[in-house]
Amino acid sequence: KKTSPGESLILKRYGPSGHAGGTALPCAVFFFGGGWNGGYIEHFAPQAEYLAQRGMVAICAQYRTLNSHSVPPNVCLVDAKSAIRYVKANAESLGIDPQRLAVGGGSAGGHLAASVTLLPNKSITQAPAGMLLFNPAVDIGRSTRIQEMFRNQAEQYSPIEYVRPSLPGAWIVHGNADEIVPYSTVVD
Repeated sequence: KKTSPGESLILKRYGPSGHAGGTALPCAVFFFGGGWNGGYIEHFAPQAEYLAQRGMVAICAQYRTLNSHSVPPNVCLVDAKSAIRYVKANAESLGIDPQRLAVGGGSAGGHLAASVTLLPNKSITQAPAGMLLFNPAVDIGRSTRIQEMFRNQAEQYSPIEYVRPSLPGAWIVHGNADEIVPYSTVVD
């Protein structure tokens, strides 16, 4: 749990308890979508359960949003970074291998997953080992509405601005008929 004003934020763990056969397990942390406005922690429960049935640990992370806490998207990112730091710091008790940690999410949650991996981050000493992205908002500088949400600082929060050699692998699922997150932004 992370304590924010008025409540604790939850990380819901799926998967085998402890260490399977004494071995730390790979883990995926998922962030829900919802345009940084809302969403629910169980959004990626089916994917988490799927991975758990195959011997991995999966964690669905809650974060503050505009509707739940009247916070802008950069605060959502603060919570996502905090979730990753917590998971890494508590890897042993969670039964996971912090070297085999992937992050995932859809839409705004995909933005958060890509951001904790790609954006310069002094609070996370080692970037996650991979990304599982569903229609991720990776180029948030193209939309006037999103620019306004990020208080006209979208470029500094836009993962596409930080693509460089030697990045962790990314598995991306996106449809070319998406009207909210343009397919071309992910192709770029």
